[in-house]
Amino acid sequence: MTLTQPAQSNANRKWKMRINTGTLSSEVWTEVLGVNELMLNPFEGSFEEDDVFDQSGYGSTAKTGLRWSATTTLIRRKTVPAGLLDIGQEQLRVHAMTLGSGGVACVQIYDRDGGDEAYQGFCEVKWTPDGGKMTDLETIKIELYGKGAMDVIVNPDAGS
Repeated sequence: MTLTQPAQSNANRKWKMRINTGTLSSEVWTEVLGVNELMLNPFEGSFEEDDVFDQSGYGSTAKTGLRWSATTTLIRRKTVPAGLLDIGQEQLRVHAMTLGSGGVACVQIYDRDGGDEAYQGFCEVKWTPDGGKMTDLETIKIELYGKGAMDVIVNPDAGS
């Protein structure tokens, strides 16, 4: 009898997010720490019905555009002993409260284990503190709204 190892399920903690804290010409990628939940939709389609009479009564749909978005929940933590907040989180907060081009962030979201899924794109940022009871942890809901394509990139952690 030959034993066969069963397939392993993936835990939902595969994603890592970084934000460019430098400039477009001099990128500095900073990991956003404290990610507690992350949902990425890198290729959300816009669809329109394109039914025509000659399809024998069957409907049809055409993909007419793509957009991307991501939603994450961050736990706010301060460093010890300095009491500083995470640089990546703070950069997202600054983008959220800034209008115009200064409010647009450039982020990378990718498989922390070095897998093929790795993306980069520009986005608008929405920052919403979750609130709660006095015994709750401070959490922030971040919504990223893509501006243009979500590009597939080489995973920064590939080979690690």
